[in-house]
Amino acid sequence: MITLNPHEHHCQVIAIVGYPQTGKKTIIHYLSSLHPQDQFIPFHVTPNNYNNIAKNISSFHCHQIVIVCHACQFKRDLKLFTHIHPYFQNIIVCLNFMDQAYLQQIDIPLYPLAQFLQVPLITTIAHQHKGLSLLEFCLYHTKRPTIEKSQ
Repeated sequence: MITLNPHEHHCQVIAIVGYPQTGKKTIIHYLSSLHPQDQFIPFHVTPNNYNNIAKNISSFHCHQIVIVCHACQFKRDLKLFTHIHPYFQNIIVCLNFMDQAYLQQIDIPLYPLAQFLQVPLITTIAHQHKGLSLLEFCLYHTKRPTIEKSQ
């Protein structure tokens, strides 16, 4: 059981959400080395918990959400965005493994995709730490509205 007190030491609680093998752990290690006071909660999406993921994120009172997508399976992973987006505002989409998408000649229309999502879209190669500084910048150095959407 994870016990969090986000009011201590100006701690932020950040949800790192994605399917298995998308690079969540690498991203958490990188961000927690820069911001050890913050809590990074991994949410692993499976067919069994897909419908409850928004409720699970909400129960941790997360300040921000990073949805980590595998660039080679971004269509599958972006379905998660469409499931979470109606409930939260502070979402960043991290499109990881861009090197593998390039090697597999997968063309991802980044600009139209970013326009469609209307949230920050960060491309990364997390295992090489490429793009992670931009993700960190979006999380910590941009003013964003509160996370909960009014119903």
